[in-house]
Amino acid sequence: MERIELNFFDTASSSTAALVSCSDPACSYAVQTATSQCSSQVNQCSYTFRYGDGSGTSGYYVYDAMYFDVIMGQSVFSNSSSTVVFGCSTYQSGDLARTEKAVDGIFGFGPGALSVISQLSSQGMTPKVFSHCLKGEGNGGGVLVLGEILEPNIVYTPLVPL
Repeated sequence: MERIELNFFDTASSSTAALVSCSDPACSYAVQTATSQCSSQVNQCSYTFRYGDGSGTSGYYVYDAMYFDVIMGQSVFSNSSSTVVFGCSTYQSGDLARTEKAVDGIFGFGPGALSVISQLSSQGMTPKVFSHCLKGEGNGGGVLVLGEILEPNIVYTPLVPL
């Protein structure tokens, strides 16, 4: 069995990271999702989430800058950034904790207000769409696009809430 080395996000090594406090509006919204709670002892907003396969994760919310390239027509603007809220996991269970299958990050694409796609859209950075083209050979990869591709014409399918 091969053990996979994980590289978790270290908030202390980021000059732009900030914990989401109990009084922060982002925490108030997150608490309404029933997967979050606020620890008044340390004044940080935390979460617990369980996936359909029974695995789970818990941790705390942080703000940090997300850096990306903006492509408009033939122009590329590098080092564009936007501040987003995301979760830093401190505990994993089920398949998320198995060393041969473990992951060091999960990027959600749901329609909720705290998904990165929704946050970038509400900031006017991108339309609320994304596309992912999977690469079939080698070690995986492909292209992830946050926002809309106009040419070549791509047909987008709306996410339908269950």
